[in-house]
Amino acid sequence: MNEAEEAVLGSILLFPRCIEAVETIVSVQDFEKPLDAIFGLLQDAHHAGQPVHDIKWVVAELRSRKLLDAIGGTVGLARLSQAVGSAGHVVYYAKQVKQAADRRRLKALATSLRDAAADASRTPEAVAAEYESRLGAMQASTGLKLTPWGDAAAEALDR
Repeated sequence: MNEAEEAVLGSILLFPRCIEAVETIVSVQDFEKPLDAIFGLLQDAHHAGQPVHDIKWVVAELRSRKLLDAIGGTVGLARLSQAVGSAGHVVYYAKQVKQAADRRRLKALATSLRDAAADASRTPEAVAAEYESRLGAMQASTGLKLTPWGDAAAEALDR
């Protein structure tokens, strides 16, 4: 499991109100499985006014959603709370989670592009057009400032 993700979740378990700062940086999709489902649970519970700080309630909810075993049971849940160096650093941890998620998305896009480029049935123009489209979609969904190939090439040639 990712240490930054564990620290974010542990911070929320210890100080549920910090989820408000975390939500401005990350979303459920930024967490890896099974921690994504746990973040979603904590987020939904917080907004519903549920007692996120009540460990018995959290254990019961995780058990009912069949998530408790996925994190190592109650020992795994305790580890989340212990993963927090300082809940005051939750924004730093959340930014680390976001960066790791963006890296995973970029890696998946690069792998997909590599595979598409190796497909002899596709023209290079079609592959480039798909890349540009997917790059734009990724930029819109993540907020990353990504430079399309053509623009990057033009910049490099202008130097």
